[in-house]
Amino acid sequence: MARLLWLVAILLIASMSANGQEIEEEKTKDSDKWLWDIQVNMGAGFYKHPLKYVEQDDTIDYLELTFSLDLYYKGFFIQSNRRRSSAAEIDFGYQVFTSEDWAVDIILKSFFEDISQEDLDKSNASHLSPRNEAIGIAMRYTHYLDDALITIDTATINIENSANGWALETFYSHLIPYRNWDIYLGAGITFLSADTVNYYVGINAKDARESLPNYRPGAAYAIETEAHAIYPLAEDWTLRLGITKSYLSDNLSNSPIGIRSNTTYFKLGFNYVF
Repeated sequence: MARLLWLVAILLIASMSANGQEIEEEKTKDSDKWLWDIQVNMGAGFYKHPLKYVEQDDTIDYLELTFSLDLYYKGFFIQSNRRRSSAAEIDFGYQVFTSEDWAVDIILKSFFEDISQEDLDKSNASHLSPRNEAIGIAMRYTHYLDDALITIDTATINIENSANGWALETFYSHLIPYRNWDIYLGAGITFLSADTVNYYVGINAKDARESLPNYRPGAAYAIETEAHAIYPLAEDWTLRLGITKSYLSDNLSNSPIGIRSNTTYFKLGFNYVF
């Protein structure tokens, strides 16, 4: 745990001491005109699901086809995170403040995937209720560095029975231009409150069984590292490669539901901008 706190501290110190630079996307958010583009992402992905018993069984499970809409108007925005490997990284929000060195946004984002009834059936936990996706309202602080940026998201998460959990996420992304490639290297850590973790991977006393004992783990964290590369093939087409590795703390991976201690996501795909 001490190492994780040192990692966060180092990232924060680096963000405060580095020279900032303007990011064109931040200026776009403030536009008085409607600005938008639509992208389609096609490819294949290899993914280890956080639940141990959920696998990619059929060919279609490896195929990916997603559409994303980037939209900006007077501070409001829908924005895909092009620095991240997953095409599903999309933020909805409003820009509160921006400068050359830093910015503050209010965003709506997902911190945890849903656990469906089908997933629970495969995990021999069919009597449990599905877990909804962890959607949080977050305040995001972004600090710009030379060819890099760091974001810090502080969020409240509405979970079952009107209780609120919270999440704190920080992520560092560094761009390395190499010939015609844009290579993004990233690392981050997410802290989740006890209420959030207990809801998603905990088991209440009334739902406990011999094979699924009562489990109330408390707060937890997840670490993520990734490499993401983009290569232009034509004016509207790009090749995209990416790998993401996630590591979960014991309070998550020790759940009787069956959570992997680490997961891997690898993708190869093509992106077309309309």
